[in-house]
Parts: sequence; C-alpha cells; structure tokens
Amino acid sequence: MSITALDVLTEMERRGIRVAAEGENLSVDAPKGAVDAALRDQIVAHKAGLLALLREPDAPFPLTAGQQALWYQHTLDAGGYAYTIGFAAHLSDPIDLGILDRALCALVERHSQLRTRVFADGDTPLQEIMPPPARVLTVHDGPLSRQDREDAALAAYKTPLALDVPVQLRAQVWPGDGEVTLLLTLPHIAIDGQSLWALLDAIPTVYQRIAAGEPPFDSPAPAPYARHVQEQNAAPHDTAWAYWQKALADLPDPMDFPFDLPRPKRQRFDGGAVQDTLPEALVEDIRACARRHGVTPYVVLLSVFHIVLHKQAQAQDILIGSPFSGRTRAAFDATLGYFVNPLPVRARITPETSCADLFAEVAQAARDALDHQDMPLPDMITRLGLPRDPSRPPLFQTSFAFQSAGAATPLARGMMRGTQGQAIDWKGFSAAIIPLPQQEGLFDLTLEVLQDDARYDIALKYNASLLSSSTASSLLSQFIEGLRGVVGGVGCV
Repeated sequence: MSITALDVLTEMERRGIRVAAEGENLSVDAPKGAVDAALRDQIVAHKAGLLALLREPDAPFPLTAGQQALWYQHTLDAGGYAYTIGFAAHLSDPIDLGILDRALCALVERHSQLRTRVFADGDTPLQEIMPPPARVLTVHDGPLSRQDREDAALAAYKTPLALDVPVQLRAQVWPGDGEVTLLLTLPHIAIDGQSLWALLDAIPTVYQRIAAGEPPFDSPAPAPYARHVQEQNAAPHDTAWAYWQKALADLPDPMDFPFDLPRPKRQRFDGGAVQDTLPEALVEDIRACARRHGVTPYVVLLSVFHIVLHKQAQAQDILIGSPFSGRTRAAFDATLGYFVNPLPVRARITPETSCADLFAEVAQAARDALDHQDMPLPDMITRLGLPRDPSRPPLFQTSFAFQSAGAATPLARGMMRGTQGQAIDWKGFSAAIIPLPQQEGLFDLTLEVLQDDARYDIALKYNASLLSSSTASSLLSQFIEGLRGVVGGVGCV
C-alpha cells in the first residue's frame, strides 16, 4: 500500500514531531532522534501534500457529513434556535470591554472555524474561511436593570442565526450598574460541546494575558478544522461500516410512547426540560454498582434509561443515541469545530433479562461504538437505506449524554440549572450564569447527566410537540426510581 501525506503526518505526530506550514516551506520541531532517514525522505517526497494538509484552504470546501446533516436541519428550523449553542452570564465589574473584544478577536483568529461562513452553491452546502475580524463584541446601550438585561439576552439568544456570515461567534454585552451581561452564541454547525468548554476555558485566560501585556497564547495553534474535514471526507470507513451493518441488522420499527399529543407530520423543534440533582448517596450507590459489575457509571445510567423506555414503549429492541467525541486523532484535541458523532447503543430487553446481562450488553455496544465512531452517523443512515421520515429523527428518537466538562463543570452546571443569581468564579471573572433553553426538542427525549466528583445533575429534555412538562417530570422520576431499584438490587425489568 502506497504511503500518503496523511500517513506521513500521522507518523510525525506519533513521534511527537511538531510541523507547521510557513509559506512554501515546512517548519519541523522534532525531539532528538525522532526524524530518521526514512522519515526524512518521506517528508521531502510528500512536502506538497503536507503543506496542503497544514494550510487553511483559501477557497470554499465541503462540509463533513455531520455538518451536512446540521445544514439540513437548519433548513427545517430556519426560524428557530434549536441548533444554537449559547452562554450567558452577568459579569461583575471591573470588566474592560475593549480587552474582552481583543480576547475574542484573538480566539476567532486562532480558531478558523469561528470565522467560517457556510453557504449554498446551488444545492450544495460549502464553507469558506474568512479573514480575522477587527471587532467581535457588540456593546448595547445602557445601563439597564438586571432583569431587562436578562430579558434582552434571552430574546437575542432566540433570534435565528444566519450561517452565511463572516464570523460565527456572536458576542453581545448589555451594560448595567456595577456589572454587564454577556451573551455568546454560535450555530451548532460550527462548534460542539467539547469545543464550547475549551472556548469558555480560554476566554478569561486570553483576557488576562492581554490585560497583563502578554501575547494572547503561549502555545502553537492547533490543527485546523479544515484538515479534519479533508481527512473525514476522504476516509472510506469500510471497517466501521462492516461493524455497523452487522450491529444494525433487523432494525425494529421506530419507537413510540403513549405521547400526550399526536406526532406532527413534520418534526417541530419546540422543546422543554425538567431537571433534578441526584443525592450524593445515590451517586455513590451508582458508582458502587458499576464497580461490582465491572462497568462504568455511564453504563449503569444508560441501562436504566433503556429500562424506562422499555416499560413506557413496551419495546424489547431499543436504540438510544449517545454522542461520541469524533476526535479519533490527538492532533484535533484542541481544535474547535463540530466533531461530535451521535451513535446508536442498542439493547434488547425481555422479562428474563438480568441487570448483569443488560449491563454487559450495553457496555459491549458502547465499547464497539467507541471503536467504530469514525463513521459519521449520516453516512451510516445513507448506507442503511433508511427512508427519510420528516416527522422524526432518523434511526433513533431518544438520546443519552453523560458529560464531564472538566474545569468548566461549574459553568456547565450553571448552564443547565442556573446559579440562582449567585456568582461563581469563571477563572477570575465573577459570573452569575443565566440558563438558556439549549437543544431542546431535537429528539423525543434526551437525558443529560453532568457528572462531578460527588454530584450528578440531570436534565430530561423533551419535544413539547409530543409531551407535556408534567409527563416529562413523571418520566424523570421513573428514571430516578429505576436507578434506586437497580443499584439497590431490586431488579431490572
């Protein structure tokens, strides 16, 4: 098999070699002895290909399969905000808005996906990297009361986002007395959850470095997102497809609950959410149960969600979507963009199914999905030949996300549940987080669990075109009681 430029670049990264494009030349920073004669010859032979991989394209280029799916959803929800990612907070003074704008501009320049417009060329969606902006932050008139600022931020968040714009990161500030209200919004096609946590982690750091008269960054820029697009679109995914073709054979009919309302002929993205926090004792019981069975808390929680759906829908063969990072190469760990790949985790439940059996099946399905996550879900759906049903999401209608936001966990918890007006430390900023109605109604049901050392915050998001808030609350209560029963040894089914 012939060696490609991507093979050479992958080998260089494996050896800890940093390489960048500088004009028509390659800049190589390698540990002693990392570049042997054979690798040196390959670098020389593939110089043009390496430069193409390392440079940002200067012409429009395709979307990934995942981005194309989001483009399609955007056309269905063009007047809504279901696919808007946002962050809002009241920040106590002193905040230098000029420095904040410089920090945001520096981040937009560093991460090209934040300044990549998405547009249609006929029926084909494309993306194009735009020049760095001179300004990102919009400062509104003030001062306004906290409630007026919060109302203005929520209204701005719900304003539909155009994709054919030179900067995808929108930043707005409403001044008040002794504080300002900040709103950041981006379309999901430009960023995923891991990227959002990285962006929120970087903003105060870059702000403080600029305020101290230092360069905005002390490390090289990460690999460009355009390189991920090129790599993913060129990959055949044959090994992954062989697995998924077998794993998804004999698919069950789409799952329906006894909904409160009839399913509309075309999916609506009206949503709502109910939240709760699991008691610390229950969290420890979940972890102890996971240890006894040799699985992770993710598996225990996802298994219980399978049980709830089994009982509600009277279904024995259940697919639940779960997001996988889609970052199968370390080169993209610090890259901002849309990488996440939601994949099905399938489990079959009968009256004879034991907890141990269910845990084992869910654990294996999740491991296999992780090992084969390089195949984009939209490509999988196309190869499966599933008919497009405009009334529901394809393949699975329920989703489960088990999140750890790392250093951004206090922000993530505030985004889920708010901070009740109380300020938390955002790496030097004093921030009272404003919860926003994010990604509600994308599926019939989405269960999100945010984990911390001794705390699990949970949110059940639902499609309000199908379910009422009271029904969603009842389902969340059933999930929590199901957890108590499973970890307490009462049984699964």
